[in-house]
Amino acid sequence: MIVLGHDPVAAKKDLLAFHAILLGMLKQVDASVSSKILEQTQSDGLSNTWNEWNDGFLDEPTWIAIVHSSLEAEAKK
Repeated sequence: MIVLGHDPVAAKKDLLAFHAILLGMLKQVDASVSSKILEQTQSDGLSNTWNEWNDGFLDEPTWIAIVHSSLEAEAKK
């Protein structure tokens, strides 16, 4: 049993699925970072692949900005 901060109680399979979603979104934003500015990436949005996960407390542009900032910080290391 996994107790998450903003979601209902989950099982290991739920955590693994969420991890896969995060990796997929990271890969998508990372690919666009090299060719677009943040605002363009936000305007384009994420792939429809992630629609079922698009009902959280952060809107899509904010989430993309967080991922984008994280990738930029990692690149500067």
